[in-house]
Amino acid sequence: MFFKLKIGLLLLFFISCNSLKTSNQIGEASNGNLTITTNTDVLKKEWNNLLKDLKFESELNSFKIIKDFDTNENSKVYYLLVSTSDDKKLKVGSELLKKGNKFYFPNPKEQSIFICHGTTDCFPKKFKKDDWGCDCSIDSLLDCKKTVSIIIKE
Repeated sequence: MFFKLKIGLLLLFFISCNSLKTSNQIGEASNGNLTITTNTDVLKKEWNNLLKDLKFESELNSFKIIKDFDTNENSKVYYLLVSTSDDKKLKVGSELLKKGNKFYFPNPKEQSIFICHGTTDCFPKKFKKDDWGCDCSIDSLLDCKKTVSIIIKE
């Protein structure tokens, strides 16, 4: 009887751990398409609240997952969840970790987000390992600005 109880508890533990992992999933890759699989309403609210606290007037509306390459000599692939305002002058990005074909935030307890604002061609970009900035054309270099923030979840 005790043995069956131990097996039952172990099974329950593995099932609950597995469901925790899937609940933190942001998206997935399938046939070359990068798709958001989570409801972005909570994330949109969190990010827009942060933007208000930082005195931004625009609100974020659309989300997408993008694949890009950093500027290291090896050009490593990274994935980014990006949200954009309607006027396209504000973009917020947060790096995603890819496990198999699924995407997650690297740390479910906090999100580092990178805010690029000022022009329509100003995008969050990973230049080296942990060096983030905003990538833009030379014409808008002076107007494109970066803000870095961390959202800590309880």
